Amino acid sequence: MWAFTFLFVADIVLWQLLAVLEFMLKIYSLYMLFKHRERNRPFLLPSFLMIVLVPLFGSLIFLFTTKVKNNSNLT
Repeated sequence: MWAFTFLFVADIVLWQLLAVLEFMLKIYSLYMLFKHRERNRPFLLPSFLMIVLVPLFGSLIFLFTTKVKNNSNLT
């Protein structure tokens, strides 16, 4: 019982940390996008990829882990 509670709390904390990291990456990539917009836009593609791919991979990881949790027999 205690192990399950610990894993449940650890899972919530890790997802909160992932959400904060994703937010920081979005802010940083937007900063780099607008910082270099007057040049040849060298950071346009990486910034766009970070804004699009980080949430995509985060969503895929979330879907995979919830599917694994739903298929486990912990009850």
